[in-house]
Order: sequence, then structure tokens, then C-alpha cells
Amino acid sequence: PPATVVFDECHQGAPGLVHGGVASAALDEAAGAILLGHTLPAVTAQLNIAFSRPIPLGRPVAVRAALDRREGRKLHIAARLELDGETAATADALFIVVEPEHFLAHGARPGDIPALGI
Repeated sequence: PPATVVFDECHQGAPGLVHGGVASAALDEAAGAILLGHTLPAVTAQLNIAFSRPIPLGRPVAVRAALDRREGRKLHIAARLELDGETAATADALFIVVEPEHFLAHGARPGDIPALGI
């Protein structure tokens, strides 16, 4: 099942609408979160966003993501935001698998990300 998010005034871009950068961040988070279920420590290398309709504030938005394919260390992930069952924005994401130590070297502490063994 998809996750659901409701954006509020602090997420506003144009009056009454979600800022595109906030929607992009939600798609990046969804793409990254899908990897926790696969126990794959990875980082975003590329994120391509396409917006197909405005997202109003205060409405439930479904968030979906799926791992499309893996090519060595490259993980291709598709994510989307849906409003009333219709796609509002999509992301094609490229993540790169890293060693868990990558996160420790950049400030994570042991136990911060148990799903990845960190």
C-alpha cells in the first residue's frame, strides 16, 4: 500500500499549492525509503522529476516507489505522487549502493539506521 502525506502551508510554493522542491524531496525520500526493505545502503546520484498536475495543500497525496532494476551498484527506482488516484508527479531516480561505512564517515552513529546494519 502507498504511504500518504498531507502537505501544509509550510510546504507552499505558489498560493495554495505544494512547492515543486518539496514534492521533489518527497519523491527522493520515497525512493530512498524503498531501499530499507531491500537492506541496500545507497545514496541518490540522479533524480529526474516530471510534474503533471498541481498538488494543492491540505489534501492526502499517495506516495509510491518501486525498485525497477539493479545494474551492479546502480539502482533504478521509480516513484510517484498521486492525487485522487491520478499521477501528479513522477521521479526516475538513480541510487548508488555504498558501503555502510559511508554513512558513519558522514555523521551517522552506530545504531542510527538498524535496517541497514548501521
